[in-house]
Amino acid sequence: FDDMRLFTYCLRNDCGASPNPYGGYCTLALTKPVIRRTAEVGDWVVGLASHETGFKNANRHIVFAMKVTEIMTLQEYDLFSQRQCPDKLPQRPAKTYEQFVGDSIYEFIEGVDDPILRDSVHDDSNFATDMQAEKVLLSTEFVYWGSEAPELPENLWKIIKKGKGQQVDKNKNYIKDFLNFMQDFELHTIVAPPCNKIENWYGAESRGQCAEKDLEDNAIDEKIGS
Repeated sequence: FDDMRLFTYCLRNDCGASPNPYGGYCTLALTKPVIRRTAEVGDWVVGLASHETGFKNANRHIVFAMKVTEIMTLQEYDLFSQRQCPDKLPQRPAKTYEQFVGDSIYEFIEGVDDPILRDSVHDDSNFATDMQAEKVLLSTEFVYWGSEAPELPENLWKIIKKGKGQQVDKNKNYIKDFLNFMQDFELHTIVAPPCNKIENWYGAESRGQCAEKDLEDNAIDEKIGS
């Protein structure tokens, strides 16, 4: 694991859209543009709980961990979703929560300059920041704990990233401990629903349920940088 990196960040809004653990893949497509641009296959991405999740000592709780097993452009991800993983396509109205929070939100059409936004958790205000990171991170080796996020052991508290942005360089000395921690869990697993599951989603025809929070977070991410 000499070349692998461990990215950690505070997950402000765990609604199931970003990360999206459904359809057999955990994907990061809508938030964390800096991580999406810089992470490589083999790296790990970890989201830690925020105070908005209701956990005591929230930052110590790990909401998800994914080993990046594939990287696609947004256009490649659109095609992949349509052909191989339709669970990632958002639906309005949705019959399942998975359809509601689908993260393949842009449809690329040949001959059309800009992709078309599907009815989804984002709206037109997110377009510029969504396009700033052309990559989507995919994983088949992940654990999504959601609302049953366990607490990290004390030997991993140094990987905790509080507030905005992300942490990677400071995590170098704790990668072995992190991998040992992950051995206790079966990969490719969804343990529980999201911490911040959107209420009254059933039958909703509107878009933009996560637009404001994600717009703010992505803009701050870009300002902070890596």
